[in-house]
Amino acid sequence: MIIKSSISPCIRNAGAKCGGVQVETVFHADRAYDAEGLLVSRKRPGAVIHDRQQIMARVSQFLRHGTAITIAGNDIQIPTRSILVHGDNAEAVTLARAIREEVERLGGRVLPLSQLSPLSQKDV
Repeated sequence: MIIKSSISPCIRNAGAKCGGVQVETVFHADRAYDAEGLLVSRKRPGAVIHDRQQIMARVSQFLRHGTAITIAGNDIQIPTRSILVHGDNAEAVTLARAIREEVERLGGRVLPLSQLSPLSQKDV
């Protein structure tokens, strides 16, 4: 299994061409995306999201609709089943717990990536 930060379909397509390598992408709860689904450079203002309410609103939108709002304010599809929270801030553990509670509240499950079944094209 390959885990890739980008939500670009290019990496999933490349994995399929390499003999069906399973590729899992992640939704970055605390990072901004551009219109192509790539992470905004940390050098840009707003690239790293610190506000807990904003992060939780993003997580809720992702869980309910499979989308996120880009740094420009547009919705984009997020074709993934996993959420990543950066651990380089003081709130990371608290935030991860809150995200887990939201996942479970909405009927989802939290489990290791190794236990995910491969996605079919209809799942993305």
